Amino acid sequence: VGLLIASQLLLGYPQYVWLSLLTLAAYVVWRAVVVGVPWPRLTIVGLVVVLGILTAAVQWVPTLDALSNSTRETADAEFVNSGALHPLNLVQLVGPYLFSTRVVGQNTHELGLYAGAVPLVLCVWLFSQRGRLGQFRQIARAATALGGVSLLLAFGNTGGLYRLQQLVPFANHFRFPCRAIVLVQLSIAVVAAIAVALLTSGGEQNEAAQRRARRTLGSVFALSVFLAISAPLLWPEFVASSILVWCGPLLVGAAALLVWLAQQRVVGAVALLAVLTAVDLSCYGLSYSVWPHTTELDPFIATVPQPPTGPGTRIAVDESDQLRTGNAMLLAGAVRIDGYAGLEPRKQLDPTSKAARQRAGAQFVLLPSSAGKSATPRWQPVAPTAPRVRLAARTVSIDATSDLSDLGLDTVALDKRVELSDKPAGLARVIRDAPGYLEVAYHAPARQILATTESHHSGWTTTLDGQRRPTIAVDGDFVGCIVEPGAHRVVFRFAPRSLRLGKWLSFCGLGLLLFTFALETRRRTVASP
Repeated sequence: VGLLIASQLLLGYPQYVWLSLLTLAAYVVWRAVVVGVPWPRLTIVGLVVVLGILTAAVQWVPTLDALSNSTRETADAEFVNSGALHPLNLVQLVGPYLFSTRVVGQNTHELGLYAGAVPLVLCVWLFSQRGRLGQFRQIARAATALGGVSLLLAFGNTGGLYRLQQLVPFANHFRFPCRAIVLVQLSIAVVAAIAVALLTSGGEQNEAAQRRARRTLGSVFALSVFLAISAPLLWPEFVASSILVWCGPLLVGAAALLVWLAQQRVVGAVALLAVLTAVDLSCYGLSYSVWPHTTELDPFIATVPQPPTGPGTRIAVDESDQLRTGNAMLLAGAVRIDGYAGLEPRKQLDPTSKAARQRAGAQFVLLPSSAGKSATPRWQPVAPTAPRVRLAARTVSIDATSDLSDLGLDTVALDKRVELSDKPAGLARVIRDAPGYLEVAYHAPARQILATTESHHSGWTTTLDGQRRPTIAVDGDFVGCIVEPGAHRVVFRFAPRSLRLGKWLSFCGLGLLLFTFALETRRRTVASP
């Protein structure tokens, strides 16, 4: 459990950690209250969770640091509710290909609720056989309750429960409530597994149980057929082709037939259920994420809008829905000044303003095309634009300057004005430029400001000829420092304290986790006969 929590955090999925913790807490309460396991025996679960979280500190401590400096910190309720599952998406369960994008809301990747025809039909069949649950009754009830609560969470504010999550620190920054779908599908899997256990148990079945099964299986198949017939009339603008629409009834019908045959003890029926599940979910997933979207790397790069000056060009994108296009541009060698981050840093300058783009070193801006995505991209040059590093001979207070576009690039805005001489700006050039490391050589006739196009963060450190110097925010958003006259070298390194703290906590957590595992293994070995 500890390693699971740690791996989710290390992979950068804190929202799934939150969902895992909710599920684990519910499981512990169920074990204690329903099953009757003594609370002291369950404390080990809390211990390993804490150690797992501690082990992943190298990821989540810097993430909290980034959150505190991002626009997400002040996100409103509308933002965190974005990506909620529309209740109409429930039709996916019996009509996976009903809509042209498979989901209501266009975002198939996030909103895909379909868990397979066989698991759904098994869950429905088990409901008709609830009198036979026996030892599985409590776990079936718990899984059903988890699925219901998770579905309400996935509905976002529509379901009501998501409003309670917004009262929880840190968890109130998560958007896409639909990600609780993972718990809905977990619940379906658990209930379906119980159904398979009953199908293969070999117990006696009375005629009443068989009648209930026939009616239930027939009802779910009839519902799928009804949706296939009525959907083109109810939602003609969203419905897929007829072939895809009728895939739903075909899959549900096949699953219902196999479940019925398995109940009749027909040899091979259970094995065919497993085969149908594998084929069904493989076709569903691969047809969405792989089959229609694969291409060779070079042809793909050739379709990506590329700036006129080729690879290495610093660019900006002037349209929010071009974010993924901007990611693809990195493959073509372009450098985006705004990046693509879930925790978008707060800026003092308007990132879309000409002044911000100039001082970030953007050479071109990709403009939205009025002729559609297939049209030739329009590139707007940015001139003048700042080089990667430069020396500035004059300063102004950023508080007193609302529009930096009136300033030349040899003048920078600082939080506090620094008095400089009237001598012209010197020269600076990059010696080495790597992620988190920027080495600069310069020659200045007097005390001046060394400015870069690197985004400012408190984690940047500066050394001048090996001696520590204060790092300053130039133009509000960029890394810089005050330099002395003469020829010198300056090195900027990104080494935030949050990363160092996270490393030490991770080492401690991993050590304690391994020690706890070894101690528990030894205890079990000694206790065994």
